[in-house]
Amino acid sequence: MAQRILRPIILTSFALLLLCCSGQKPQEQKVLKIAYVAKLKGESFHDGIANGVRKEMAKEGIQVDIISAKSQQDVETQKQALQNIASGKKYDGVMLAPNDSEALISYMEAIDKAGIPFMLIDTPLSDTAASRSLKNDCGFIGTDNIYAGKLAAQYIAEHVHTGTVFLMRGNHKHQSSIDREGGFVSEMSQHKSVHLIGFVQGWWEEDAAHTEFFSFVRNQKQPIDAVFAYSDPMALGISRYYSEHPSLKRPIIVGVDGTLVGQKGLLLQKIDASVVQAPEVMGKVGLDRLIECIRYKHERTSTLTPVTLLKATTTLEGNTE
Repeated sequence: MAQRILRPIILTSFALLLLCCSGQKPQEQKVLKIAYVAKLKGESFHDGIANGVRKEMAKEGIQVDIISAKSQQDVETQKQALQNIASGKKYDGVMLAPNDSEALISYMEAIDKAGIPFMLIDTPLSDTAASRSLKNDCGFIGTDNIYAGKLAAQYIAEHVHTGTVFLMRGNHKHQSSIDREGGFVSEMSQHKSVHLIGFVQGWWEEDAAHTEFFSFVRNQKQPIDAVFAYSDPMALGISRYYSEHPSLKRPIIVGVDGTLVGQKGLLLQKIDASVVQAPEVMGKVGLDRLIECIRYKHERTSTLTPVTLLKATTTLEGNTE
């Protein structure tokens, strides 16, 4: 056993001695070049992910090019970016925050076929993609969106024992939206006297949510006791509707994100609670995992960042550990 251990050490030492004597320098590690294809910029949550990426990039001494879509409905920019990356082959790895969990599957297959390791961030691809074997899939990092939906449901159930809850979806093609809804509906199924209505798409944005909610209320004329909007901007869009109609009692409104936009809404009592995500952590850990995958070829990993419930009373609840 001792001979097996000592022999590689002796050989390694001899190789280093030859390098020193020959005047050759040990080969420096290659500076990696990564492409991060983001959902958009100029929005607090996704800017938080980008900030996390930049901080990790500075620490690791690598190059990251951030390519941002114009909005969370802009799938074409992401398609074009991924197509260029796959054909150009000038990047060592790719991070993608998908704007569509179905439409980008074939483009990620092209990335995989080009031999480029990739990491998904914030939103996974659909189960259709998960069932396929992609050799260069390094994994996924995002929010525990199912639990986020459950936290929102628990808060609403504490305050609404009978009545209706309106659901404002982000995008039915985003797995994040699907998972938040799944967690919420599962938890609320225990409360038979509470009925779920709406399931309207607000496209993650305040103005779109305001418009869609106005249209729903005008046509349905149903009393609403609580609202679960799958993002804080959409929650604020619905809150704005009630500030424009002061004769109406504002229902309980819960959002998701917990960024400065949502915190300000809580402070001004425009919304009642927000499920807090950790976007900067996503960016830092996602890039770190991709670098490890490129350098050490480890197996696919999946990481869910913790969420907490931030109330207007500033009490945090959730899986913070």
